[in-house]
Amino acid sequence: MEVEDQQPAISEAAETIEQFDKSIVSLYQVLEARRNYLSQVLGANRDDLGTPGIDTEEVEKLSALIISVSNELRSVRDDHGLKALVLEKSNRLLELQNKKQFSDSLEVVKKEIVRLKAVGLYGGIEKTANTRSLTQLGTQINNEYVTSALETNFQNELQFFGFKYFDVATKTRGDRGNQKFKLEIVNSDKAALGDIASEGEAKWFALSGALAELHTDNRMSCVVFDDPVNSMDHKWTEKVAKRLVNESLNRQVIIFTHDIVFLKLLCEASECTESHTLTIRSLDRNRKYSGIVRSNPPWDALPTSKRVQYLKSVLRELRNIEKDGTEAEYDEKAAKFYGLLREAWERLVEENLLNKVVQRFSREVPTQRLKRLVDIDETDIDRVDAAMSKCSALLDGHDRAPGVYQNMPDLNEIKSDIDNIEGYVKDLNARKRN
Repeated sequence: MEVEDQQPAISEAAETIEQFDKSIVSLYQVLEARRNYLSQVLGANRDDLGTPGIDTEEVEKLSALIISVSNELRSVRDDHGLKALVLEKSNRLLELQNKKQFSDSLEVVKKEIVRLKAVGLYGGIEKTANTRSLTQLGTQINNEYVTSALETNFQNELQFFGFKYFDVATKTRGDRGNQKFKLEIVNSDKAALGDIASEGEAKWFALSGALAELHTDNRMSCVVFDDPVNSMDHKWTEKVAKRLVNESLNRQVIIFTHDIVFLKLLCEASECTESHTLTIRSLDRNRKYSGIVRSNPPWDALPTSKRVQYLKSVLRELRNIEKDGTEAEYDEKAAKFYGLLREAWERLVEENLLNKVVQRFSREVPTQRLKRLVDIDETDIDRVDAAMSKCSALLDGHDRAPGVYQNMPDLNEIKSDIDNIEGYVKDLNARKRN
């Protein structure tokens, strides 16, 4: 019998007897050596030679294992006994697997024990903290140093905007160590601010509250407003523009708006404020990208000088079209050019000829500008009328009379029209200085 033939039984016994497989192989080798020796001795008729010793320890272990297995087999007299034996072995296998898994995860278990101890310590610290005393102390500090200053600053904001329809005050309360603020109507137990104020007024109150809070804690950080006059009546829009421009003297103020009128009011408020710089950027998009930043405001908000510069960029585009494009593309772009040129002349009349005394989108007539208003004679009227009449005949959307401008002007004539408006602006500015 070879040891390889008994390998399955040896492997099974090794699960019960430690190192049994190695020991039994060693025993087989000893027995093999003894067999070879006996063959040699019998063949030579020699009885005085020593023989290899046999270690009977593994044999004894195997005998004990055989007896144990025999006892287990004798206990399995029926299906119930077999089921109990299988359950016992399964539980033992599960126990060994769990021990193996625990051994493999020993470092993770140690870290989790440390974490749970820390959580227990933090929980003990939290239980010793009395939030009520913190709330009371916070309320006392706020009432002494913050609340009165906040109410004063808020009332100053109300006074600046001239709001006097109903009295509004700030109210504070403590909550688990935190201080919360809200606006309420004075001498009213039922009416809530949101039930009386319009959407625009509610937004204005929020703006005033934010500004009051900034001044209360003396923060000098930048503030960003996203369409601050949305839903507001026009009577508040101008006041908000002035207030934000004044605030920009103390900190950086960034304003996002799509309201051209509000942008115009911001520009006017900036012009009336000394040592103030207003930087305007516009966001544009094309067929591929959005959020393209332009260094100039949109066309509707451009002054005359900036519009003239933009018209020069259109002239450069026309040069490229004349070189590589079609006649139809040139005529279409030129028609749009003369529409823009007409709008530039209109802005010139408001801004330069009338010295901004009367402007579109403006709710006031600044009479102090009359003293710098230039004398307007027939020459001015004829020059403006001739330029705008030409634009009206050429701009896109007008039906041109037969025989008049059947073809769009060439590049030299377009450049001459730009030089005309640019030269007239310089002439008017020179006349104002004299």
